[in-house]
Amino acid sequence: SLGVVVGSRAAAGDADIERNPIRRFLAFVFHLLVLLCVRGVDDTQCGFKMFSREAARRIFPNQRVERWSFDVELLRLARQQDIPIAEMSVEWREIPGSHMRLSGMIGMARDLVLLWLMYTLGVWGPKRRPAQASKRA
Repeated sequence: SLGVVVGSRAAAGDADIERNPIRRFLAFVFHLLVLLCVRGVDDTQCGFKMFSREAARRIFPNQRVERWSFDVELLRLARQQDIPIAEMSVEWREIPGSHMRLSGMIGMARDLVLLWLMYTLGVWGPKRRPAQASKRA
């Protein structure tokens, strides 16, 4: 079976988790940038992702981004190849004191803009798979 399953804090009611206003604002901006790259996935950054073997074979050879936003690219590649993506609710707790450096946030934003630009212009995209030879009986 072909597909990708993404763990989702949003499906689990993540909206109820208390965050400081700055973190909430940065998450909102990040989500807007993600929407430029891939639609229909509420939580791209949860960290839980599972790929069927065939989905992995189709997606991973096309990956270009290796930093924080790599998973957004993987989901974009899945969408471009009509590979189904499902979200599954996961329980999640924010760890007190967890944070990301400003340089990391800027890098993520840069990567997302780069992803959007390169895929929109057609510079990047999934490689064409060669047609499989038909089996002879």
